[in-house]
Amino acid sequence: MPISSSQQLIQSVIDEFQQHPEKLGSAPTPLDPEVLANLTFPDGKALPPSLKQWLAFDAASLGLFSDLANLVITPTSLSDWGNHLLFDTMQRLLLPENIYAFYPGWSSYEMWFLYAGQADDEGEYPIFVAVRDDDDFAQLFAPNFAVWLAIWHKIPDFSLYQYYVREFKSLFGHPDYRTAMREQSALNFRSNRICDIYGEAIAINGTLTRWCSKDEVIADLRKQGFDDERIKPILEIHFSGL
Repeated sequence: MPISSSQQLIQSVIDEFQQHPEKLGSAPTPLDPEVLANLTFPDGKALPPSLKQWLAFDAASLGLFSDLANLVITPTSLSDWGNHLLFDTMQRLLLPENIYAFYPGWSSYEMWFLYAGQADDEGEYPIFVAVRDDDDFAQLFAPNFAVWLAIWHKIPDFSLYQYYVREFKSLFGHPDYRTAMREQSALNFRSNRICDIYGEAIAINGTLTRWCSKDEVIADLRKQGFDDERIKPILEIHFSGL
């Protein structure tokens, strides 16, 4: 990775907390190396290298474990979080593999999560942000956990932190990360930047497109047991122009 490797980025975050331990909020809780070596996601997929490096320093603050004492990692449901059945449709059709939320409860309307879909050549998975209420969308935010963590914690030596933290600005246009973003989008997001729960999307090239059709939404809702009487008002509200 041009700016710095994932390993260097994670180490930069660790160095920041070691120099300013008060920023972490509590003493770090590292995982034992032998335990970490055998730890996987619930479906058996390997943890990305950058995430494992961070967990070797602190396994508590991220909120990845629903039960840290027993190392239980529980996937998150977009629909349960988003409180909208079309988030459920989005997860089934667009992001069907497990997602894992970071810092759960940080915000009532934003969720940051790792999507354990298809790993890139470095074994890394992309990081997304989902937003609910007025917007109801998911956006590919960072190509891997290391880049996201450095942005999130505003690492001073990381050139992106002041421009991209929590503002949803896109790394697709950044000269050092656009290739990695495009690769992750092609692997895991149908070559899109942003997709909303109503089927609209912004493609890699910035054009407005659709990630699913009205018919696909209808078919999915019927599979979930919704009859036409329940489906009709959903379509009238969100798909009236299609």
